[in-house]
Amino acid sequence: MMRPMKLAGSQLLFGGGCLAFLKDVGAKRAMIVTGGGSMKRCGILDQAADYLRESGAEVAFFEGVEPDPSFDTVMRGAREMERFNPDLIVALGGGSPMDAAKA
Repeated sequence: MMRPMKLAGSQLLFGGGCLAFLKDVGAKRAMIVTGGGSMKRCGILDQAADYLRESGAEVAFFEGVEPDPSFDTVMRGAREMERFNPDLIVALGGGSPMDAAKA
């Protein structure tokens, strides 16, 4: 069962069915932030991107966020965000992608 949690004005979704929620978000441009590759290897990255595309969103990726993201990684992500100009940021994985996406 999908469960939402509010964190400082943002929403964290977890549990069964949470990826399918992306079909109904209504984003036009979505940036997916993820770590070292486990989300890609298990198919979750592609599934999230497919749901977003199904809803009509253009999707870009910021991959390779390391544990305890460095300042350089955060700044590289910020430049990618400025270039792509997303109206939705999706962090997939653990705390490090979430930290980088928030920054």
